[in-house]
This record gives sequence, structure tokens and C-alpha cells, in this order.
Amino acid sequence: MPIYFGYYAYKRLNVSLPISLSLGLVDAVGIALSFSYFYSLTKGLKVYNDVGFLVYVVVTAVLIYVSMAVLYRLGSDYLRREFRAGVWLPTYMIVITLISYYGSFGLHKVILFPIDTIIAAIVTLIFHYWAVYSAFRTKAVDQIMEEMKK
Repeated sequence: MPIYFGYYAYKRLNVSLPISLSLGLVDAVGIALSFSYFYSLTKGLKVYNDVGFLVYVVVTAVLIYVSMAVLYRLGSDYLRREFRAGVWLPTYMIVITLISYYGSFGLHKVILFPIDTIIAAIVTLIFHYWAVYSAFRTKAVDQIMEEMKK
């Protein structure tokens, strides 16, 4: 996400360079610091620590959604449309991170196998339908569809 906010928003979505770089830098530093805190509390990801994990998840979520809100407010109509179509992705990443941490492959095995896999499959299916519902056609998609018809 820091790369998206720091580079892509400027290059492709016409957000001013200082705003784009600032958001990317703040996100990168904030996420790195929160992960470092989580990593140190878990002794190198060897023991679970729910407080450190939740701090990491909350800081990451807040940084991502605040950056999206800033860009949404300052951006073009195309950027707003793209954000509405893509807000499912960071939300999905956060939800799957939570499921993974508390599932059978995570540090704090609260949700046992195969229940964690079933939950992940259901959540993924829900997000799939959200993504399909929120999608919009672009010129690139139309061109690909025309190429396929030939």
C-alpha cells in the first residue's frame, strides 16, 4: 500500500507528488514501526502476543484507510471510482491476516484446522462477490474483450 500511495497515485491517478510521497512515506514508516513492535513482542514470531498483533493490525488499517480517505477527497472522479471499486482489497487483506494469525498456521492457534480453512474459504467467497459487484469496465477491459472476439 505505501508503494501505491507513494508512486501509483501520483503517476497514474494525478495526485500531486508531495501529497502522494508524504502518504507513502507515512504509511511505510508507520507499518514498519508497528510490525517491528509486533515482531519484538513475539520474540521473532515464536510466541504469540495478541496486544502486539492488534496494535499492528489497527495501525496498518488506520494508515491505509486514512490515506485512502485523503486521496479520495483530493483526487479526480476516476480515482474516486477506482477507490470505490477497490476498497474490498485492503479490507480483505486485514480480515485474512486476522484469520491467519488465529488459525492453525498462525501464532495463536484459536481456530483449529479445518475450521480455519472453511472460514477462510467463506470469507474469500464473500470478498470475491464484493469485488465482482464493485468492479467497473475500463477501456483496457473493452480492448481485451474486442481482441478475444477476433
